[in-house]
Amino acid sequence: MTKSSKSEALAEFLPNVQADLSYGQRNSFFEGQTYDRSTKQETREIRIEQPIFDGLHSVMKYREAGYKIKSSSQELQEKIQEISFAAIKSYCNLLRQQKLTEVHQKNSQIAKKFLDLANRRKAVKLIDNSQLISFNYEQTNIENQYLESQNQLNKANFEYENIIGQRADSLIEPQIKIEEFEEDKILEAVLSNNSAVKARHYSYLAAKMAHHAEKSNFAPKLSVTALASKTDRVVYLNNQDLNSRSVMLNLSIPIFQKGSEYSSLSKAKSQRDMAASEYEIAKKEIEKEVKQALKEYKFFVKTYEINNKIFFMATRNAEIFKKRSKIEDPIEIARISIDSNQKEIAFINSKIDLIISYYKIKFLLGEI
Repeated sequence: MTKSSKSEALAEFLPNVQADLSYGQRNSFFEGQTYDRSTKQETREIRIEQPIFDGLHSVMKYREAGYKIKSSSQELQEKIQEISFAAIKSYCNLLRQQKLTEVHQKNSQIAKKFLDLANRRKAVKLIDNSQLISFNYEQTNIENQYLESQNQLNKANFEYENIIGQRADSLIEPQIKIEEFEEDKILEAVLSNNSAVKARHYSYLAAKMAHHAEKSNFAPKLSVTALASKTDRVVYLNNQDLNSRSVMLNLSIPIFQKGSEYSSLSKAKSQRDMAASEYEIAKKEIEKEVKQALKEYKFFVKTYEINNKIFFMATRNAEIFKKRSKIEDPIEIARISIDSNQKEIAFINSKIDLIISYYKIKFLLGEI
């Protein structure tokens, strides 16, 4: 749709060609005439008008159309980037919930076993009712976490299908390279490459050209008109044919056009100023977004590294206790296994958050 505006602008450079044909009866009377001088008459005329100078109006409209096309193209790229990033987030969140549900399921199975052990101990009076209630509370809390994880998994599946348009098959964890992003370089790159910023910039340039085009309406206009006509059976030429040829150079100087030219100029100026403001606002907003994304990325890098170490130590601790199962309390071993799984949950969350924050920066750079 936007590309059609360029064809409209190009049309202003082309000549205006018009052909007219008229046919009818002409009645001519002279003063004191007593007889009818009527005749059938046909007129054929072709007119060609070629603009030469229009105050650069056509040039400004052509440039305006070019910038509008570039702006629309960037808006299209912006939408593609938004959809791509939304797809990445839905993919990562579904992968997250699949992994978390698996871990919560393991915890639920372990919790049921240690509750069964607790019931046996209560039966032989090794523990009292308050201790059993405490075990029931732990098991119920773990079971509730498992159910909530299943609910979140269903939501993630729905979101994935809604964005991707198909059900998820086996998902593979994305592999990213942890980078040291320099804020100044990232900001410079974003302002140069981000589609949203570029779209606003081209919109401003288009509005600027439109303002120049309105100003050109106050300038003189120059054109050439070529006219050829033939009229059959002209009465005042004793029914002879009349042929006419002319080439005229036309100079038009606008003086006052109902005042509409001033309101159109004022409107174009306001639209130019508004587009300039939107461009500046877009740059400021993207700067804020980039700074926030970089802070989140650095934070998730640290939390990922910390949770990775904690998860590794918790896993080693659980393995040691399992090897000492003959001398350790089975319930305590179960609790340590559950704690190790909880550390895995924190590790999974921090890793997926890191991946999403990484792609958020790539999205702002327009590199997805």
